[in-house]
Amino acid sequence: MADSLSKIKVTLDILREAKDKRVYKIEGLTACECGFKTSNTPPTDGYVPFSACRNKFSHYWIRGEFDTPEKESGVEFYLEADTH
Repeated sequence: MADSLSKIKVTLDILREAKDKRVYKIEGLTACECGFKTSNTPPTDGYVPFSACRNKFSHYWIRGEFDTPEKESGVEFYLEADTH
């Protein structure tokens, strides 16, 4: 039983790797820690480089500009932000 579960885990890990393909790393984003959002208006100051945001229990406004790659036919595209 343990051997079968181990094989299933290996298979799932391989499928996860194949599912997500990094197109390119987005750099130059900035973030402002804000606590719980009280409005839909982002702050005008207080932004730091996104890479400096290390508190995974905080809320942030994130801003930046970047060009997205051309979308391949039949391929989904998504943006993922990771703060650790």
